[in-house]
Amino acid sequence: MNNFSIRKTAFSLFALIVCLGVLQSPILLASAQASSSAKSQAIAKVKADYQTYAAKVKGDYQRYKQQAEGDYRRLQALAQNDYRQLMQKATEDYRAVQKQYGSKEADAYYGEIHRNGLALDQYYGEIYRNGLALDQYYGEIYRNGLALDRYYGDVYRNGLTLDRYYGEVYRNGLTLDYFQRHGGSIATLHKNFAKIRENTQKKMKQTETQTTQAINQKRAQTIQTLCVSKKNAIKTLSDTRKKITGTGIDFGTFGIDSMCVAKQGK
Repeated sequence: MNNFSIRKTAFSLFALIVCLGVLQSPILLASAQASSSAKSQAIAKVKADYQTYAAKVKGDYQRYKQQAEGDYRRLQALAQNDYRQLMQKATEDYRAVQKQYGSKEADAYYGEIHRNGLALDQYYGEIYRNGLALDQYYGEIYRNGLALDRYYGDVYRNGLTLDRYYGEVYRNGLTLDYFQRHGGSIATLHKNFAKIRENTQKKMKQTETQTTQAINQKRAQTIQTLCVSKKNAIKTLSDTRKKITGTGIDFGTFGIDSMCVAKQGK
């Protein structure tokens, strides 16, 4: 083959390569664009899934908090009103006894109603004093480190349950960031985040269950303590009155008594 033929053949090959390149360029560009679009959609889906789940978890917590606070306030109001009714009933009865028997003779009865450390004051303490029955129930809902606050932490605090899911989506070096930097299988990315979300859901459910158990247990203990304290106060008042008048007193059923009966019937 002479030099002219070689040059002609080489030129033809070059022209063919150029033509193939021109033909393939739009295809390669379209393929790259499609890949980039799929990657962007996958990233957007991961972020949207997190935002949807985070909103649900925060909404669940707020509803739970409102219910727990409402339950506490209702019991608090019931107990406080119960104490006031018992105080009123006992005071009215004392005045009748005092009028009939005299202040000196009725002084012991007065003391069990009004003096610190005696019958009705002990019941008052379980309702109003720090560290006693109703205050312990208050703590499980409002104090740092106790039941509802631990639930709050898993929803809102750095390093805990929901925040760890957030980190996998938004923090440098973690799952989504690694995919953005290095690429990889979109199917694997979604599989990984499905597992992350599943683990988060399990932990949040566990937290809610533990919170419910702790609060319900403290609530039941509070009701039991108030019931016993009220019963003891009334017994002491009645016994004291009997020593003075020869007859005790039944103040009737009111207030917290319905909860006491319900608990005893279980």
